[in-house]
Amino acid sequence: MARAREDQGERRRFLPWSRALLLIAVIGPALALGGVKPLTVPVFAVVVFGLLLRRCLRSDEALRVPALWWLGLGLSALTAIQCAPLPSAVYELAAPGLAEATQAALVDTGQGWSRISVQPGQTTLECARLLALTGLFVAAAQLSWRLVAAYVSAAGTAVALIGLVQKVAGAEAIYGLYTPRQAVFGLGQELGSPLLTSFVNANHQSGLLLLGLFAAAAMGLDLRRRAQESLDPRSRDRLSDRATLAWGCVAIQATALVLSMSRGALISAALVTPVALWFAGAAGLGRAGAAGSSARRQGRRQAAILVPVGLAMLGMLALALEQGASEQLASLRDPSSFADKLRVAREGLALVPRSPVLGTGRGTFVDLFPLVDSRPGPVLFTHLESTPVAWIVEWGPLAGGGAVIAIVWWGLASLRAASPGARVVLCGLAALAVQSCADFSLDFLGVAAPAVALAGALGPSARSKSKSSPGWKTRTTAIVAGLGALVAIALSLVARPGTWSERRPRDRALLDRALEPEHAGAVR
Repeated sequence: MARAREDQGERRRFLPWSRALLLIAVIGPALALGGVKPLTVPVFAVVVFGLLLRRCLRSDEALRVPALWWLGLGLSALTAIQCAPLPSAVYELAAPGLAEATQAALVDTGQGWSRISVQPGQTTLECARLLALTGLFVAAAQLSWRLVAAYVSAAGTAVALIGLVQKVAGAEAIYGLYTPRQAVFGLGQELGSPLLTSFVNANHQSGLLLLGLFAAAAMGLDLRRRAQESLDPRSRDRLSDRATLAWGCVAIQATALVLSMSRGALISAALVTPVALWFAGAAGLGRAGAAGSSARRQGRRQAAILVPVGLAMLGMLALALEQGASEQLASLRDPSSFADKLRVAREGLALVPRSPVLGTGRGTFVDLFPLVDSRPGPVLFTHLESTPVAWIVEWGPLAGGGAVIAIVWWGLASLRAASPGARVVLCGLAALAVQSCADFSLDFLGVAAPAVALAGALGPSARSKSKSSPGWKTRTTAIVAGLGALVAIALSLVARPGTWSERRPRDRALLDRALEPEHAGAVR
């Protein structure tokens, strides 16, 4: 008996495998430059497979089937079709405008083209990413929303702290090693520059901070409620201390969000925060506990943590305002500052008729937008900065528009089924959705992985036609997950030479005449 207790205590010293793998899946891409590098995808797929395998081996109980699990597989299949060679007749029928444009581009080369995607490497990588995210969605559905929310909050807090430390140190490179190529947009330590964190794009880190901020607030409210309901003084103090820590994470992430200077994120936070406050107030999550010596002791302990954190955050905000952040944030009052972004999204829709059935292919906007750009110039638009519009253009109106409608339905269904604390977390997903209408942060794992993990944990279960088998068998799930992981890893590794990250060396090689033009865009 004593030996068993000793073994149990020894295990508690280490983070359980499921929690460790979930933490890596949620926070890993965010710390790895926001997940922009292609090698992040195969590593992410391995971690997700490990998380699913651990669940299947730990218990014989059937897995919960989350609603809309099939959406990821369906979009993965469509993306695979986009990067595969098609019969010429099918290609010309499905994408008449693209067929005409590619034929005109290759008229003097004697070569043909029959893929929907003109960037098959990037599209193939997107297929692998979608497969891995689908696995994470299913894996997170087996876990508590509190656990997932805590890890998402930890991810946002870690990114925020990295940014604040680099701001104080005057760093101009991420971790002192990687300098983003976006100096033209003010990243770094120039006056009024956004906070430089582990992300290469300030708008993307703001998406994660929105998720982490609302997740931390939900945890703070939920822990406070549980502390008030606890009859054990030790348990009450422990829960109260954790609630205080959660509110400290809220303060840190809110400061980093303001310093990131993402106009879309700040607007979405301003729109969604009153809704979250209403959910919290309606459920009584913010009501004060009973007075007494215990309450006074908890108040002193909370003040010992929150006061220094609050003073440090105010100091960081004052430093940023002194360096010119106020001028950058003042642009929120000028609607014309959004005009160019809205113009690109509006004109990007003109690509839909060129491939109305299967879309133009994920990751192809950078090459196709010049076909419809009314103001061509030296600025290169690499992404369509509106996720819903990008889905409609790159997956087609049927699949892309259907995905948007399905996610809206999922959000409403989740809201109806969620507990009061979970509804506050859902507000974080809603804020990210609002921001994504004018941003593309979900194209990268640093934001997509935490968002999908929260969605899996918070969403309702799919309706089962068979009462005797309400879930998935563990053995079958493990086999399918292994095959999916192998496919995702293989696709991501094969696609890497043809991805956007490798395009710069290829373009330079072309300019130096070190690479034949007909091989420049091939997937090797």
